[in-house]
Amino acid sequence: RMLFVCCDDVLPAQSQLIMALKTLCGFDTREIAQRLFISEENVYKRLGRARTVFRAQAEHFDQLGVEHYAARVPAVRNVIYTLFTEGYLSSHAEMAIRHGLCSDAIRLATLLANHEVGQEPETFALLALLHLHAARMPSRQTAAGDLLLLQEQDRSVWDWRMIEAGVTWLARSAEGDAISRYHAEAGIAAEHCLAPSIEATNW
Repeated sequence: RMLFVCCDDVLPAQSQLIMALKTLCGFDTREIAQRLFISEENVYKRLGRARTVFRAQAEHFDQLGVEHYAARVPAVRNVIYTLFTEGYLSSHAEMAIRHGLCSDAIRLATLLANHEVGQEPETFALLALLHLHAARMPSRQTAAGDLLLLQEQDRSVWDWRMIEAGVTWLARSAEGDAISRYHAEAGIAAEHCLAPSIEATNW
């Protein structure tokens, strides 16, 4: 619910994202700046303006109707996608993968997909993408914590339950006529996960 509150379309799209990442996801200003490719000063300014708007509208937070939730679903998906991205390839040099963030993103995306306002092909495609990427995480690092390229990964340790879940969500995302970035990225991820080897990948 708080994600939907942060994604108020009275704010610019980037300010919505910054507000959610800072207030709800626990990102610090440096992490947000690095993840969004903007300066920390820009982050501070946008946060300040967003907080001013929120203080003025605080009394209306309990008055969100179905139409408000429906309109904000794309922005909420973007927050979840960004949360997972920071977990999957962290901006912290000493911590390349942040598994907790990935798990939180999958949990939130699942909640969204199971709620009537979020039951859309784009949400299903996002969930497919998150599962398919998460399935390969057991093989993405060496014992020392260094990242491994796809061709260096041991496919035998991939999480096939996650892959099956991802493929199932990808099939559900084919409902309707909408094709989003999540569909495209999930389709590519599925090809990599289902290929028996790097050489056999359907490039």
